[in-house]
Amino acid sequence: MKATEITGEKTRRAAGCLIMAKNSEEFLFIQRSDKVESPLLWSIPGGHVDEGENPLEAAVREVEEEAGHKIDPSTCKLLYVNDMLPNDLTYYTYICVSDKFKPELNWESNDYTWCTLDNAPEPEHIGIKLMFNNQKVRERVKQFMKDQGVV
Repeated sequence: MKATEITGEKTRRAAGCLIMAKNSEEFLFIQRSDKVESPLLWSIPGGHVDEGENPLEAAVREVEEEAGHKIDPSTCKLLYVNDMLPNDLTYYTYICVSDKFKPELNWESNDYTWCTLDNAPEPEHIGIKLMFNNQKVRERVKQFMKDQGVV
């Protein structure tokens, strides 16, 4: 799926990245701090798309800001676009692969975990819940894992 295939884009955009550890079935989740919207929920690194950025650039920047880690944009694929969110927001979720790392969290997060999707931490952010309740997204994640030689 390409972002250009999405119609009806809303005024505000945000993006994040579901990071899979290389040669593993584990993904990075971060717990939002009590200083941000939707506090203490588990999510993925992400945030608003700045002026002049495209959603992928924003997702890569947000991972570096929130987890202190540079990801290679060439390993990223668009996984899911959610335009059903309130506040005139379209959220782009990418999936990528990276060496497993210890995140250097900023003030926006309290904690992190690497885990399989079947053992994802709770309570999860509504965006994460909506995404993983979507069967097509689960199929795309499995295909991505297969493409990486994991499953």
